[in-house]
Amino acid sequence: KADAEQATVLNDPGDYFLKVSLANQAIENYTKAYDLAESVKRADVAAQAEFGLGNGYQALKDIPRATEYYKAAAIRFHALPNQVFETLALTKLAYNYTALGDADTALSTLLQARDIASHISEKRTQYVVDYALATFYRTRGRFENSVEVFKESVARANRFGDLNQCAYSHLEIALSDQMMGN
Repeated sequence: KADAEQATVLNDPGDYFLKVSLANQAIENYTKAYDLAESVKRADVAAQAEFGLGNGYQALKDIPRATEYYKAAAIRFHALPNQVFETLALTKLAYNYTALGDADTALSTLLQARDIASHISEKRTQYVVDYALATFYRTRGRFENSVEVFKESVARANRFGDLNQCAYSHLEIALSDQMMGN
């Protein structure tokens, strides 16, 4: 039990080191947390460490390694299940697939994340995925798709009574409309 608690605690300094731009130190802590979590069979802690390792390597701009860890985290979060973190890992994974030039895999990963997010009550996660998907469409000149995703986000924000997200989505729709020449 003490090792499991120590593994959990080791993820926290990793998060701190990332916030203060010390990615190498963060990676060191996440690696220790992962190794210890694996040794005591704590899949939840190992998943958090893999997610942290993805963030650490992302900060170092090592996109292939970050991709590897985000993918591992998404798989492990799926098995737990932890749909919120699975969705976040898939969203980050999609950004990396885009950076690696694999737009088809990025899109399918975003659509998978969006499907999962639609089944959870945590609305912020749904907004994160909506934003990522709509931005993906917009950067590929698929403005109509982008607007459609943001309109769905407006409808969801209205259902939840989230005026900030509603306003933000309206601004994004206006930006896409402007880019379309409307």
